[in-house]
Amino acid sequence: MSSNNQAKVVTAVAAVGVVAAVAVYFFKSRKSQKKSEAPKEEEKPKQEFPGKVEGKVEFPGKVEGDKKEFPGKVEGKVEFPGKVEGKKEFPGKVEGKVEFPGKVEGDKKEFPGKVEGKVEFPGKVEGDKKEFPGKVEGDKKEFPGKVEGKVEGKVEFPGKVEGDKKEFPGKVEGEKKEFPGKVEGKVEFPGKVEGDKEFPGKVEGEKKDFPGKVEGKVEFPGKVEGDKKEFPGKVEGKVEFPGKVEGDKKDFPGKVEGDKKDFPGKVEGEKKEFPGKVEGDKKEFPGKVEGDKKEFPGKVEGKKEFPGKVEGDKKDFPGKVEPKAEEKAPAKKPAEFVTFYNEAKRQFNNQEYEAALSNFNKAIDAIPKNNAQLKTLIYSRGSCLKKLNRQEEAIADYTQCITLDDKYSRAYKARAGVYKSLDRLEEAIEDFSYCYLLDTVSSGDMQMTPEGMDEVIQALAKRDAKAELARRHADKEYKRHLPSKQFVAFYFSTIASEKAAEYNPSKFTEQYLAELIAAPQGDATVGDYLLMRGGLRKAEQRYEEAMADFLEAAKEESHCHAQADACLEAATLLSLSGDTIEALKYYERVYADKAQRSVNLLVKYASCLVEQEDERYRAIFDEACASFPGECDGFFHRGQVMYIENKTEEAIRDLTKVTELNKNHAMAYVQLAFCYMNQNQSQQAMESMKRAVACGKNRAQVFNHFGELCMALGLFSDADMNFKKAEEADKDWAYSYVNEATYYLQTTQDYLKASDLLKKAIKIDPSCINAYLQLAQLHMLLQEWDDANSILDSALKEAVSYSDITSVYTSKESSTYQLKTLQKYQTSLKAAK
Repeated sequence: MSSNNQAKVVTAVAAVGVVAAVAVYFFKSRKSQKKSEAPKEEEKPKQEFPGKVEGKVEFPGKVEGDKKEFPGKVEGKVEFPGKVEGKKEFPGKVEGKVEFPGKVEGDKKEFPGKVEGKVEFPGKVEGDKKEFPGKVEGDKKEFPGKVEGKVEGKVEFPGKVEGDKKEFPGKVEGEKKEFPGKVEGKVEFPGKVEGDKEFPGKVEGEKKDFPGKVEGKVEFPGKVEGDKKEFPGKVEGKVEFPGKVEGDKKDFPGKVEGDKKDFPGKVEGEKKEFPGKVEGDKKEFPGKVEGDKKEFPGKVEGKKEFPGKVEGDKKDFPGKVEPKAEEKAPAKKPAEFVTFYNEAKRQFNNQEYEAALSNFNKAIDAIPKNNAQLKTLIYSRGSCLKKLNRQEEAIADYTQCITLDDKYSRAYKARAGVYKSLDRLEEAIEDFSYCYLLDTVSSGDMQMTPEGMDEVIQALAKRDAKAELARRHADKEYKRHLPSKQFVAFYFSTIASEKAAEYNPSKFTEQYLAELIAAPQGDATVGDYLLMRGGLRKAEQRYEEAMADFLEAAKEESHCHAQADACLEAATLLSLSGDTIEALKYYERVYADKAQRSVNLLVKYASCLVEQEDERYRAIFDEACASFPGECDGFFHRGQVMYIENKTEEAIRDLTKVTELNKNHAMAYVQLAFCYMNQNQSQQAMESMKRAVACGKNRAQVFNHFGELCMALGLFSDADMNFKKAEEADKDWAYSYVNEATYYLQTTQDYLKASDLLKKAIKIDPSCINAYLQLAQLHMLLQEWDDANSILDSALKEAVSYSDITSVYTSKESSTYQLKTLQKYQTSLKAAK
């Protein structure tokens, strides 16, 4: 059972090719969706807010004074939000004219969001008028956070503001933008500022500037006392910074005492200077620098100066310094192998494989043998050799990579791909398995299987299954057997044209027919009476005895007058027993006579060809639909094959036709439901499944499939309910217990409960191969390899159809290589110690 968030039910083709109710599916978990409750609104004075605002917009905080625009501590004209008393527009404590950012475009901006019209905002507001945000378009919009009582003054807020007068922060573009911190005087701020802009931290004085990204003259904060202080984030132009600055003109930070000190973060422009602790007349920054001129910075382009402790007349310092062009040191030449490798990669990407190979060789020759990149170069050369179809040489390179690093997952995967192309399947699956284990261990979680791995497992399993069927066919001692009577009966129920008692219109008893077979009367032959008795036994679900009678009746020496019927019945049960080679002979005998080509023959013949992987099945199905357009059998069975082949649209077309011809065809609605699920039309899938239930036929199978659909949609309680309904409808339908076991594994991880249900399914129906496969998988998860293999051996004895035998061998191959891989990995860990 695999979980990859996809829900798919594949109905297995029975021995005669009819898609039966045995499903292999993947479950998709559905995230629960919580409905959010709308918050209750209180009756308040008029409050409004914006998202998008155009017009005059102002914001909150705590503001004391006549008019406030933003933050920090502000005295003067301030605009912003929070708690506002009086006529306030914004917050903090503000002294002076203070303005804030966002992204502001225009002449004068005070705040943001995106605002159209006159918009005002909140926080906690007490007074007569409160205003706030949301998304606001229009002339005047108001909102808030929590507003109590009467609001005095005017309070406004932001978003993105476009218009004539707006103030605020973030990214500011325009003529004049201002911001906060603790500000006394005229203070301005940014985000990204272009133009003549200013900012703060704690600023005392007349003009302080700051930004995020600043182009032009920009100034910033920290704590600045004096006339002019400047700073930046990314600064282009003349940029100066803060810290604590005392004096007439200070530019930046750390502790600076003196006449002029400069600094930056990343500085681009003509003159940038930095801080730290600087003593002297002109100092710029960092490290500890003694001497006449020292320079440092973060990353500095142009003439830059930096900080630390500097003593002397002029010292500059930085982190990374790029000197003038004439002073730059020559770039370090890359290693020779890198040059070859880069050229080889370019040529490889241009599909110049021979030229690339030459340069890969040069790179490998040039690289030191202890260089960790050696394996990468060899791996790349292997890929180049693979493109040149030099497969054995590619394998040798990948093997060399693994020798250098036995945990090199990519090399195992690449080598596996080459082995696969050479049909060396055992070597391929061994490498794929080890690659998968390494990836899982590396990530700490289950991974998708490597591309190509599943194909190799299937190829191995099909090869093994064909060999097993050929062995059985050749073994004269091998006793063929049919699946359980429950399965065979269900199969016949899906064929509307199926015959039962028609061969015995006189309703002779079985005892009397035995006497007639021993001593035929009149024109009737032994073959005629054998056909009658076979039909009677078939109607009583005694399928093994019926098959024996049909096979005898089909012999030419039996002289059955309805030999075509005898051959068709014999072929049907031979197919169900897995002997499709022998069955095909009988089908072709009947098909050769055009007069005997019934829809019943055509769908069974085509299904047998499907089992044989003979492409002729397509033409036979088409013939069934074209020759018998009023019969639903051809459309139903062709639709199921289209579904298995992931041709969902074609499947829906055929299955819809079935429901038009027979409105009570329960299994057609079931198959349609899974088609809709493939298209993520869950509502239609559920409706179709409900229609199937309403038909009242095949109730156990319908409820079982309904449960599968619910599992796939994440409706686990509904799934459990439907599986239980299936068990109530027919306690001998083993597949319901298999699916209920899957339910417990998915929802509670109750391995013991699941194991008990699977064992119960096997006891009820020893031919229920899915039960064996699930039980074996449980033992593999617990690393109980002997138990898993024993169960798979039992499954193989019971499996009769090619598809079932292939499924068993798929699990056997997986078990074999999982164990091999684990042992190999454990050995490598011990060796590493």
